[in-house]
Amino acid sequence: MNSRVIKTWLLVLFVAGFIIFLGEKSQRRDGLIVAVFFALSIIFLLIYYANFSLEKRFKTQRIEGHDPQQLLTQTQNICKKMHWSVPKIYRIQSQCPQAFALGYHPKSGKIFLSEGLLQRLTPQETQAVLIYNLALLQQRSSFIFSVAGALAEAVLSVGYAGDSLTYFFFKAKNQNQSLGLFSLLLAPVAGGLLHFTISKKVYFNADKMVVKVMGEGTSFSHALWKLQSYAENQPFHAPIPQAHFFIVNPLTGGYWNRYFRTQPQVSERIKALVGYFPI
Repeated sequence: MNSRVIKTWLLVLFVAGFIIFLGEKSQRRDGLIVAVFFALSIIFLLIYYANFSLEKRFKTQRIEGHDPQQLLTQTQNICKKMHWSVPKIYRIQSQCPQAFALGYHPKSGKIFLSEGLLQRLTPQETQAVLIYNLALLQQRSSFIFSVAGALAEAVLSVGYAGDSLTYFFFKAKNQNQSLGLFSLLLAPVAGGLLHFTISKKVYFNADKMVVKVMGEGTSFSHALWKLQSYAENQPFHAPIPQAHFFIVNPLTGGYWNRYFRTQPQVSERIKALVGYFPI
């Protein structure tokens, strides 16, 4: 278990312990029992909620049997070579090129590739994206992403609730669906939790693993460059607190979106892969 996973578990236990402490102080024995139950529920939600909600948000289809791109064969060969657990592979029914991995443990891993990605990337670039997501699963990054995303969404939910109450009491309408005052105030807090929990090394380490497996970084560099270009011109509508799951950040525009960009700049990643930028 790496240090980032340990840090994430400590954060989860701190949140649970704080809830139990408050329960014990508020109502003694009865409050303690309720707090323990509530803390266990929070631990469950922190670990599983983001994975579940992100998977259910998109129309996906598991790749089985007919596999023209040979994704299953490629995945099995890579995992056999690296002694990794073999995840399930899913196709996202979207023309926006994107990819992400889910699974709190490598043995329960799932990799999601959009139809747009499979159509626009070369076979070598697609293989590089597969290896990147496999690497994330092996270093248990999805567990870290899940906890961070759940905490960020909890903070933003408070902001959304405050905004809704404001609109209700003042009989106002949020016609352009922009963030209200409370959400804008809490966005830096939610973003801070993401950056505290998720290190850029998570992404860089997965990038390095692509080079280790493929023996070169050019294919992945081209894939990142293409995916970033598509993200800017053909945005993938992803939940704000879970944008960190994706291979390149799908959030575009909006001053406050900068708080939720945990992925390193694509230019930095390409420089680390091949030593220069642009490519």
